[in-house]
Amino acid sequence: MALVSVQLPADVVEGRVSQDKLSADACMSVSAPSASKPLEVPLMPAQHNMQARKVSVWEWQGMGLDEGYEAARWFSGVLGFDCRLVRYVGKSRMPSAAYLPAFAGLDGQITTRPTDPDYAAGFETSFADDFPILLVSEEDLSDLNVHLQQRGAPPVTMARFRPNLVMKGGSAWAEDTCRTVSVQTVDNGSVELTSVKPCSRCKVPTIDPETAEAGDEPLDTLHTFRNGGSLGWSKKSWKHAVFFGTNLVVPPEACGHLLHAGDHVEMSGTQVPW
Repeated sequence: MALVSVQLPADVVEGRVSQDKLSADACMSVSAPSASKPLEVPLMPAQHNMQARKVSVWEWQGMGLDEGYEAARWFSGVLGFDCRLVRYVGKSRMPSAAYLPAFAGLDGQITTRPTDPDYAAGFETSFADDFPILLVSEEDLSDLNVHLQQRGAPPVTMARFRPNLVMKGGSAWAEDTCRTVSVQTVDNGSVELTSVKPCSRCKVPTIDPETAEAGDEPLDTLHTFRNGGSLGWSKKSWKHAVFFGTNLVVPPEACGHLLHAGDHVEMSGTQVPW
């Protein structure tokens, strides 16, 4: 899975087109070294032969829209076991009436996947691990690579950490202590996101996204200066956990706004003590 890469159309990435104006042929391209050709997944759900499918993520169970045989065949071939590609459909993202036949009689099973109420009660995520947004900075990565170099280890790229928002120009690890992340968009919009929890890391960053080779870095080095104990955080379960980046949630008033590469970011407020 580490070798699977995703590419969106340039006009979508750069915010030149909104979701309600996507063309029917706008696709997400998914590729992998072992696949003979990329998989093209329509950004708008197809309206024919749609099927609802039960989905579980950790303790949550709900329904999603199955992306069909071609997507299932592609991922099954790449991953080496039978699987399906499923689109998230929470109550707040119900598809238009054209797709409702797929959910006939399943109203009670179409549920929003909530974020962890211990940190962000009342917010929504989709099929992400825990929260909808992971924010990191290029300064974080630079500082980590300095520590890696001091230990005789090679540098790593941001791809190891799979963020969906990357900022540049501040101090390393500034996101540890802020509560609000304000984004001033290039079209003069303003979006405020809420930082709810530093992101503890599993072993995925130890897998090279270019080769799928697993090792011990960068987690071994992060353990020397980015574990909960060394950061002075009091939560017992965090004492030996390693942290890189912070998890954000999207308040209702921010939903529907577009973020663009080059937007100005400001951080404010004081994070709750950990």
